[in-house]
Formats: sequence, structure tokens, C-alpha cells
Amino acid sequence: MVDVEAVLNYSYKRAREDDDPLVGLETPSSPKIRRTEAPQIPGHESVNYYFDDGNVIIFAPNTRFRVHQGVLSKHSSYFRDIFAALPVDGGETLDECPVVRVEESPQTVKWLLDTMYDGADCAILKMRNKITLSQLVNIFRAGDKYNAQHLRKAALHRLRVLFPADLQEWAPFDERKKIANIVESGDLGQRLIELTKVLVLIRDFPELKKILPLVLYTGCQLPITVLSGSGKHPAWPKRSSGTTGYKNLCLLAIPTLVERRLEVFSALATPVAHCQEALLTITYHVLLSGNITARPCALEDIIPWCKLHPSWDELCRPCAKTVEDNVNSLRLEVWSDLETIFGIPE
Repeated sequence: MVDVEAVLNYSYKRAREDDDPLVGLETPSSPKIRRTEAPQIPGHESVNYYFDDGNVIIFAPNTRFRVHQGVLSKHSSYFRDIFAALPVDGGETLDECPVVRVEESPQTVKWLLDTMYDGADCAILKMRNKITLSQLVNIFRAGDKYNAQHLRKAALHRLRVLFPADLQEWAPFDERKKIANIVESGDLGQRLIELTKVLVLIRDFPELKKILPLVLYTGCQLPITVLSGSGKHPAWPKRSSGTTGYKNLCLLAIPTLVERRLEVFSALATPVAHCQEALLTITYHVLLSGNITARPCALEDIIPWCKLHPSWDELCRPCAKTVEDNVNSLRLEVWSDLETIFGIPE
């Protein structure tokens, strides 16, 4: 149940409409129903949700949504409780509709309304729309805050696609982003900020703890200058309360991940029955391919690199299977040890 009295007494603080890279690091607060005799409602009407027969105005920063109390009440117990507490007289109104102010961005509110008006077929639930990792975090928070379970589950599904809990679901990060329709910033410092938001989300929602090791692992793939803040890129956001510990976990784990990467690579040197010369040629080829042995990417599958070389086709089936099995076995060991590598308490 919503603490209606707290909501009615909440001191509304205006949020920016544009995406502040640090917005979303703190848990969003409740909306406010303002009391004023001559309200001034700035901003513009929503293109998608401003119905002539709507009977409530949802005001996100600079955007007004005129929607139906019945629809929102049906899909959100949060709004149902808020509407039940609306004053008959004296509250803030616009076009004879009561006004409820929220601090989520207009885009997040639009996605929230999509799930209520369009149901299971809306783009946000079908992962048809491209979003940033920051927006994904905000969607999860909005779904939880407004008890919009379809939206919350959709965000959770995308998070699990990006950061799977099973090695069998593993794929290169670029492939996982494509499946989840996530757009990543080209700025490395912004990528760190977005990962930080995910880490704060995990801190606030313990049910997400299973994805923590892979989120930290993803952070370790950023350049050390970004992680430490020693280069031109910003360090971990100072406003992200509690993330200093995550930074240290990443920095301390990098040497171990490099060592484990070398162990995975060593599987190529495993003696095979018939094709040792071809395997040595492949190993040399991989060594020259992007210095992949010196990076903390112990989970990355090196077999695709091996198959790029013509000598892979010279391996007999038993030898090729031996190499693949050895590589995958060592990767599985790394996967199983991630919590230990990062020092995550049970």
C-alpha cells in the first residue's frame, strides 16, 4: 500500500527532462499532489497520451499526460491509492482534471503508459525498441515503484539477457546487446556510469544479486584508466553512494582474470593425438590476434578465433573436439569462480 499521507506531503523537486548521466543512481521518491489556487503547469502536451476524455493529468518534467484514472488504477495499485486520496476541492487542476506530479522522465512515463494501454503487445515489453542501459534501469525502477509488473518483468528479462546467470546463455557482449536492443554509448566514461547504475540497482534489489558477478566482469573489460579515473575519462561517479566498493572489486580482480585467461588459452597447448603441428600453427595465429591473452576476458570463447585460421580445417574431428572441450571446461571453471574472484560475500 502507498503511504498516501507521505505522498500528499511530499515536497516536489523538479527533475530535468534531459538525461542527466547521474539521474537514477538514487531511489526515486514518491509523486506529489500539489495544492494551489492558481496552478501554473509548464511544458507541453504528450503527443501519444493526451486524451480529450482523460480525467487526470500526470505531469512529468515539462510534459503533461492526460489519461484515464480507471486505466491506471486497473494496472497499478500505486495510482489507485493516489487517486482515492485526491481531494474533491482545492487540489491542483488543469482543464478540470486533477494533477499528479511525478519525477520520472517523460520517456519513462510514456513507456509505463504503453504497458497499461497497449498491454503485452507494446514495444517495450517485446524488446522492439532500442534503449540505453540507464533507461533500462529507470524502467525497472518505475515498474517496481508503480507496481506495474509487466514493465518490471520486461526490464528484468532484458537485464538477464545482458547479464546471464548461465554460461550456456553466454555470448559476446555485443551480441547480447543486440538481442536486448540496448544502445551503448561510444564514450567509455558514460559506459562506466551506466554500469554503475546497474550496480546501484542490484544494491537496492537483492533479487538481482545473481547478475552481479557478470556486471562486475563487464566493468573489468573497460580500460584501467576508466576504472581508476587516472586518465582523461572520469572515475566512478561520486554521487553513486556505495559504488567505491564495486570499483575496488573490479580493480583487484583484474590480475586474477588475466591469469585465468592465460589458463583458458593454455588449453590450445594440450597434447592431441594426431594434429599437433596444425594446433601449434593455430595457437601462434591466436597469439597474434589482438593481444587477447593479456586482457581480463577469461570468459570469452577463443574457439571462434581458432576457426578463422585455415589450419583449423586440418584438425581431425577427435582433436578439434578435444580442444573445444578443454577450452569450454576451463571457461566453466572461471564462470563458477566469479563470485570468489570478485570476493562477493555469500
